[in-house]
Amino acid sequence: MQATTSTINVAYATAIMSIFMWQCGTITSYVRGRTMESVNREDGSMMRFFNRVFFVPVKDLTVLSESSERDAAVNRWIRIGNNNTANIPVALLVFFVAAQLETLDAAYLVPLVWIFVVARFAHTALYAAAIQPFRTVVYAASSISMAVAAVSILVA
Repeated sequence: MQATTSTINVAYATAIMSIFMWQCGTITSYVRGRTMESVNREDGSMMRFFNRVFFVPVKDLTVLSESSERDAAVNRWIRIGNNNTANIPVALLVFFVAAQLETLDAAYLVPLVWIFVVARFAHTALYAAAIQPFRTVVYAASSISMAVAAVSILVA
């Protein structure tokens, strides 16, 4: 079976976005470790260990209930992770199906895939920096690129 240009590009995008999502989770863990806030008491020993390894000042763990107010940076990175988890896998699946069914020519699908990838990177950076309205603009760009691929599947 010969892979098409579209499929190869979707595969590259999937690999890149998988690493990207893992890295966002790593940053979330770092921010949680720096603030020593967790809803799980067992996280405290691991946070303390990694703080010592990476020379971050160690303070006591604050165990929060699910309804407690967390540090703003922790909340922001948790929301970034949730947003990425809700959007990236679905879009990559849509792009993969569109590539497999060849509902769009590679000249159209490949740019849509990379617009999505770049827009998601920009969205995360702008979300972390709390910059609006540009965050919404790049979110719209990523959503529109995925929607075009989804509509091509429905039309085909």
